[in-house]
Formats: sequence, C-alpha cells, structure tokens
Amino acid sequence: MSDANEKITEFILQYNKNKKCLILVDGNNFYHSIKRLGIKLNFEESVKLHAQILNLLCKATLKSEIKYYTANPNMKLEPEEYSKKQKFLAALKQKIPNLIISLGRLAYFETKEIILKKTTEINVANFDGNKNQILEFCKTCIGKTIKKEKKSDVNICIDLIECAMSKNTDLCYIFSGDADIVPAIKMVKKHWPNILLINVAVDKSSAFELRQTCHNYIILHEQNLLALSK
Repeated sequence: MSDANEKITEFILQYNKNKKCLILVDGNNFYHSIKRLGIKLNFEESVKLHAQILNLLCKATLKSEIKYYTANPNMKLEPEEYSKKQKFLAALKQKIPNLIISLGRLAYFETKEIILKKTTEINVANFDGNKNQILEFCKTCIGKTIKKEKKSDVNICIDLIECAMSKNTDLCYIFSGDADIVPAIKMVKKHWPNILLINVAVDKSSAFELRQTCHNYIILHEQNLLALSK
C-alpha cells in the first residue's frame, strides 16, 4: 500500500472502530470523477478499485452496509452498454458481499431538442461572447444524444434520512462530490447530531459546500486511485 493510502487507512480506522457504518456511493459521480482526472482503467482494474475503496471504508466497523446508486443503460438503445453494466455490477457484488444496488433511471436527450428549446431563453448578459457565436457553437452538437442519470441524488437523501431515523447508524460515509445532497445532510446534523458524517470524493470533483457541511472529508487523489486499482 502506498504512503498516501496508508494515511487514508489511518484516518478511516480512527473513526470506524466498533461503529455501525453506512456507506452511500454515487456510482455515476464516481465514474465521471475518475474520467475527469484522465484515469483510464480496464474492467478488472475498475472492479478492483471499487472493491478496495469500499471494503477499506468498512474496515474495523461493528457492522456495515454499502448502498451503490447507479442506473442501467436502456437495453434497447444500448444493448452492449447494458450488458457491460450488468457484468460490472455482478462483479462488484461478488467482491463486496454487503453491497446493495439502488437503481435510478438513465434519461436520454437529443441535443437538437435541448438547443431549440433553450435558444429563446439565452440571456446575452450572462455570456462574454456574442449570442450568435454561442448558438453556432451549440449547433455542432446537434444530432448527438446526451444521457443524464435521474433519481440517484434523491435516493441517497431518502436513505440517509431513513437510516438516521432508524438509529441503526453511528457513522455515514457519503461518497459523492455533488452538493445537491447538502440539504439532507444538514437535516441529519440538526436532528441526529450523534451521527458522524464524512464526505468521500475524488480530487477536482468535490463540491466545497458538501465538504464543509459534513463533519470531515476524504479526498482521493490520482495516486490513491491508481494504487488501489492495481
């Protein structure tokens, strides 16, 4: 284990000992955060990275539960991607026995539809450039389809609050860089102050507000991720 990951392990152990732990993982956010760093992993490395990190977060706990939030590609639109996703999730469950998969929905949008809808809404005052130049630039995207995951943020918030209400958790790791879940975290801190909330996120993909709202945080840098994937 690298020196950097030894420090993370020490950090985790000081919080985990004899704790009932819940780990909430925004899988889509994690995937895109790794991609944003320019890290390229093959299938086996990606599975190993997930397993190493999530099993590490469970270390020395009294009991632990991991919820992994993601969405399946549309089986008809993307049969190959759907098959890859099923293989990946099956491999994760094999490596992480206490993993629970929580599925949201993957929505598909045609960029042409989005651009036409938004064209009349553009406020030139919000841009440094010329409106027509912006629209010409956007038109280069016409014909492409973009995907957006739905429900995962909401599901994370619901599970966090429900778990706090059940009083079955002493410690919660929130593995995400998305500030959309901050209101739920604030609610838990207010009504269940004994639950320790720790944010886990990838470097350059962590919202400042999210880090500051949690009691503490762990930032995974490129060297951490590469070492854990090997």
